[in-house]
Amino acid sequence: MGHVNVLLLHFSKVLYWSLEWEPLQREERERYIDLALEQLSWEDGLVLTLCYITENTLPEITVITGWGLSATKVRLHQARKKLLEQLRTLLDEEAQDLL
Repeated sequence: MGHVNVLLLHFSKVLYWSLEWEPLQREERERYIDLALEQLSWEDGLVLTLCYITENTLPEITVITGWGLSATKVRLHQARKKLLEQLRTLLDEEAQDLL
């Protein structure tokens, strides 16, 4: 499964309730994910990229980054939350621009 497909699947499940997310076409979703990723710190972008884009396991991510397993799990959890916040902000801004 492609890297964007994995992120789309994950965040589509998280945002399933959002009326703004469902009508968006795949290309638009990819654009929003890319925009949201650009807003994150390099560490958050790195852990999300390693997990979802290159599909590394948590132990592999710890070796690549030098972070401990607990720190990696926490950073991944926090990075997901930040990405979700960025997606919601972007979608809200887009909706406001349409009004």
